[in-house]
Amino acid sequence: MNDKEKEIIKQVKRFFYKDYPKYKQLSVFADLSSVNFDGVKSSSNINHQEQRMVKAIEAKNIVEMVNTIIDNICDSRYKTILKKCYLQNVPKWQVENELMYSHSTFYKLQNEALLLFAELFNKIIEVTI
Repeated sequence: MNDKEKEIIKQVKRFFYKDYPKYKQLSVFADLSSVNFDGVKSSSNINHQEQRMVKAIEAKNIVEMVNTIIDNICDSRYKTILKKCYLQNVPKWQVENELMYSHSTFYKLQNEALLLFAELFNKIIEVTI
């Protein structure tokens, strides 16, 4: 594994541990069907509310994109590792035991799964920009 791949793996892990939970939490607010502005006369408050709603919708889109990418990975081993370790926060040793892989095989597959996820994520981002 080269230095570039190691950096990509580090960035994807950072995304799943730090960014993804924030997007997931924020995405909950995207489903609010209406916002009540009773008693709020300031146009700046309405503008801030709109900005929050836009951020929530963007977060929901990212969460859905992540789920879609993982759901459509053909290799079931990669899919299981990504879903359980990074979306469901199942301890890695548990997933390793469930898949019945040695420690070294599991971490090799995990790294391959993270690199594949990064590749697919970046391709989708390129298409949507």
